[in-house]
Amino acid sequence: MRLALLAVLAVTAGVITPAAAAHSVVLPFSSRPADLQLYTVIVPTETDSTTTEVALKVPEGIDFLLVRETPGWKVKVERKNDRIDVVRWTGIAPPDQFAEFRLIARNPILEGDLSWKIVQTYADGETARWIGPPGSDSPASVTRLSESAKPVDVATGLNGGGSSTSSGGTETVAAGASSDATASGDSSDTLARIGVAAALVLSGAAIGGLAVTRRRSGGT
Repeated sequence: MRLALLAVLAVTAGVITPAAAAHSVVLPFSSRPADLQLYTVIVPTETDSTTTEVALKVPEGIDFLLVRETPGWKVKVERKNDRIDVVRWTGIAPPDQFAEFRLIARNPILEGDLSWKIVQTYADGETARWIGPPGSDSPASVTRLSESAKPVDVATGLNGGGSSTSSGGTETVAAGASSDATASGDSSDTLARIGVAAALVLSGAAIGGLAVTRRRSGGT
């Protein structure tokens, strides 16, 4: 029997919640208020059809966003009421594979939960809507903002010396001033350093675990 692979990495908290065992998640599961945080979106293809689109609803309170270019995928930032509302990726993630996207966001300044709602569309028209409350059949991924969370601030590495090395990837800007995120080879020095810092944060994060599972997801 074919198995669909979902890598669930508990980055900051170092734990895996039961709800995060078999569906789309946004990592880390905990962060600090007002921090500039590197987030990783992991979306497994859990049916016999290919994933062709992933739409991520940006939680309220996030007013700054950078999206990293993902090879083989196009990305678009959609705005509503003068704020970033949805990040939409289109591409291909075949059965038994998962798509991985990275973005940098500035957390809201208050403690609380960030609910990351994800709608996954398959080539056959089926959708998996990971938008429900915790404990539901299709829960949204949640990042808890707390002052007690371990600091993993992307900006920490920006003022470092020359020891940083390039991540080898191209950073795509999806900030408040742009509605379409497109690849840019001539990004500013600041954005380039953000990309390096993001890679360093990710490489230094603890791997919480790996879950391998498969189930058929129906549209709701």
